[in-house]
Amino acid sequence: MVTQLAVRDKMRIAMLEQMADVPVLIGPPCAIPAWRKQERPGPFVENMAAATPWNLYGFPAIVLPFGFTPDGLPVGIQLVGRPFEEEALLTVACHLEQARGPFPAAPVPPYA
Repeated sequence: MVTQLAVRDKMRIAMLEQMADVPVLIGPPCAIPAWRKQERPGPFVENMAAATPWNLYGFPAIVLPFGFTPDGLPVGIQLVGRPFEEEALLTVACHLEQARGPFPAAPVPPYA
């Protein structure tokens, strides 16, 4: 366990060094777009691999809905900031939301 924590800490330090001049990263929140209820495709752990490192490293992150697939499913973007710099992360998120404009609400299916 201690060895695994040391490896994680080395990776975290390397990422902090790479982000020295880049306060916010933009990337996908997961490997696939949203899926319909009860249709989760593929292995969940692999699909969510894009979010895993940031959770392990303790970096703040936020996911914003940003578009749609041709089938009408939402597609998001993930913003990742440096530790203790949540304000910069939220500022970028606000600017991106303003640039994107209002995001339509998801259709609510009728109750059976």
